[in-house]
Amino acid sequence: MQTVNKIAMFLVLLGLPVLAQTPARIKLQAELDDLSTNLKGFQRQQQVLYVQADSLAKDIQRRKQQTPSLLQERGLDAALRFSQTLADSLQTLQGREQRLDFALRQKAEALLKILNDDIARLVKQGEALKRDKNFSPREQIARELQQCREWQRRCQAWLEQPPPPIIIYQVEAQPDDTPETLRRKADFLRDQSDRLRREVNRLETKITGIRDETQMRQRVADFAEDLSLLDPNREGVASPSSGDANAPALSPERSSKDFAELSNPSAAQLPVYQNWPAQLGELSFDELERWRRQLERQKKQRQTQADSLMKRAVEIEKQIGQPARAKPVREKR
Repeated sequence: MQTVNKIAMFLVLLGLPVLAQTPARIKLQAELDDLSTNLKGFQRQQQVLYVQADSLAKDIQRRKQQTPSLLQERGLDAALRFSQTLADSLQTLQGREQRLDFALRQKAEALLKILNDDIARLVKQGEALKRDKNFSPREQIARELQQCREWQRRCQAWLEQPPPPIIIYQVEAQPDDTPETLRRKADFLRDQSDRLRREVNRLETKITGIRDETQMRQRVADFAEDLSLLDPNREGVASPSSGDANAPALSPERSSKDFAELSNPSAAQLPVYQNWPAQLGELSFDELERWRRQLERQKKQRQTQADSLMKRAVEIEKQIGQPARAKPVREKR
């Protein structure tokens, strides 16, 4: 404890801020641990139900191929009801998984921003202490940097994971469905359609963010180019296309990723984000365009699925109130 106090006093004398884990950072780390544990639990429960649903589907198919009898019909009806129960349970679990995953990603992005700021300050403190012969403060900063980068890697791993898929359950109207059953099936399809439409809105928000970022960078680039044309010899101003390796921070391509690679040599070898990055500033113009095209494709696919599900729901709702069709009678041999 005395060593920590001495380090803090030394940093204060140097005019550097004393960095420690803030309550917000500690709170986010604890919440992310809990969310990750709960999310894995829901995923394990879903896997168990998937196995049961697959086995039940095979049993239903086998029963449908058997010679009809009163006993067989009762067994088939029971299997169909259980199948619907499993589908309802899977839908509930999937909804919880979606909400947990969304919360985890939000908190991971928030923590990543805090960590990026903390790492930047720690690197500056380490640079200021390079000439100091006392290694204790530098070791303390190194340990803190290691902890920050470990959590940084965890946050990046969570964000790189693909989001839970929205599973489309096949629901069809049967000739002997009651109005209540038809209504449940239509509501089920509408719920899936609504979830897909919410996903479409989320994707549209991200696409809008990319467009805004691209336009902002283009305005900065145009401004820098105008200044360079007015005064080509002006120091500190360079066009993005000038090719000057020492271009200042006015260049729109400079971002927090540049600092990350300087402060962490291994950062340049990190895998490219497979999912939405924590900050758009970490992406180049080309990466932004690739992301925009990918999100546009996902949006179109989700929109098509949502429209198809809504159409099926409307078709089932039209059958409510219509007389049930008679079951085909098999000839006795």
